[in-house]
Amino acid sequence: MERWRERACACHFFTKVYCSKMADWIPEILYRNIVKSMPICTVDVALFDRDAKQVLVFRRSHPPLQGCWFTLGGRLSKNESLLDCAVRQAKAEAGLTLIAERLIFGGAFEEVHEDSRFGPGITYHSVNICWGYLLTKEPEIRLDGQHDEYAWKPVDCVEFHRLLSHKLTALQRVMRTG
Repeated sequence: MERWRERACACHFFTKVYCSKMADWIPEILYRNIVKSMPICTVDVALFDRDAKQVLVFRRSHPPLQGCWFTLGGRLSKNESLLDCAVRQAKAEAGLTLIAERLIFGGAFEEVHEDSRFGPGITYHSVNICWGYLLTKEPEIRLDGQHDEYAWKPVDCVEFHRLLSHKLTALQRVMRTG
């Protein structure tokens, strides 16, 4: 059973959540039908430098937003706290260990995309909880296959997708007001 789970984790066609606990795994056809039928609750983490002037972004390898710079994040698992999901996603997608108490709540956002990893005709709709995190040193990144590149970019970078820009603006407002 363990060997099967490792193979499943390596494949991007399976959901991300089964890696932490087998009970969280959702068969692909069921997850496809869920995405087709209703919004998904997701959690994102924006990683900032010490001054919050630069953000560490990751270029997405798969839809939605394939080829776009975006934050780390993914689906919330059943019975998982929002903070635990943020910590798990940073570890799974970039090999980073975050301290939950240092996460900064940025807000709740709605995302609607015309495409999804399931191909044409299946849109993606999520209710997204966004967190910010100030990194105190240069991170050692280990990408998991969901992204093909990462880079530090100015927070107000004009090439960012409007949804990312909106989240970063909200997070900066929260960080300024403390």
